[in-house]
Amino acid sequence: MTAAITELNLDWFELAVKVFEKKYANKPAKDFKDQQKQQRFLYYRGFTHEQIHYAIESTKD
Repeated sequence: MTAAITELNLDWFELAVKVFEKKYANKPAKDFKDQQKQQRFLYYRGFTHEQIHYAIESTKD
């Protein structure tokens, strides 16, 4: 299974951005608690800390 995932050559950073935007496109974090909730959402889906940081930072205006 790991070999199949490796062969896909996915850009995990861009995938994290898409997942984040789908869930939180119109819901910016109001405070630290909301920000942590958004980060947990991506973490529970298997993204790394670097990918989560990239997704959140790239969606900020």
